[in-house]
Amino acid sequence: MSGAPTAAVGRSSAAAPISAIDRPVRLVDPGATAAVRHGAQLPRLARGLSRAGVPVALLVLWQTAAAYGGIDETVLPAPLT
Repeated sequence: MSGAPTAAVGRSSAAAPISAIDRPVRLVDPGATAAVRHGAQLPRLARGLSRAGVPVALLVLWQTAAAYGGIDETVLPAPLT
């Protein structure tokens, strides 16, 4: 196999170092992408109210279901008993 062509494995001395960059690099701000992903279009107060609204709605649903017999009070008592 001494006559078979081989691919160059190492870098030649004329090659650019590994850290050399030919074009500008665009940096990404992780905080900015997270804000966009989590609904940055909503104002802070509306976002807080929507987050608090889900647990409150679940408690109201649970209380209503327990009051009208949808949930057995011996298994899962109403939150306001």
